[in-house]
Amino acid sequence: MSKVSPDGSQEKTCCDFGDAEEDDEEDVFKDVPLASYSDLIRHATCFDIFCMCSGLIGAATVGAAQPISIIVFGDIIDLAGSASPQQSVVDEIAIKMVCIGVVCFVAAWAGEAGFKTSGLR
Repeated sequence: MSKVSPDGSQEKTCCDFGDAEEDDEEDVFKDVPLASYSDLIRHATCFDIFCMCSGLIGAATVGAAQPISIIVFGDIIDLAGSASPQQSVVDEIAIKMVCIGVVCFVAAWAGEAGFKTSGLR
């Protein structure tokens, strides 16, 4: 979708996605070789690599906590459907959920801090 300006030329609007005119343009990056992983981190210091590793571990921990919290939430649903839930079981599940939340918060903070620190350096 193009808009015609007063002088007769066509102006592109925000809805012009993937027009044929853009395909005719020359790709300026086609002759640039791709960088390998070792090229990406060759100037990294030991601290940068430590920050990237801590970010990776933090992100993996947050990702692993998601299925664990789903399982614990299933225990909550099972307990809610029972005839007479015991207070000790409710307390135990609540403590598990709080522990998962604290671990997720610390791991997410460590992951974000690690990735941002290594990215800014």
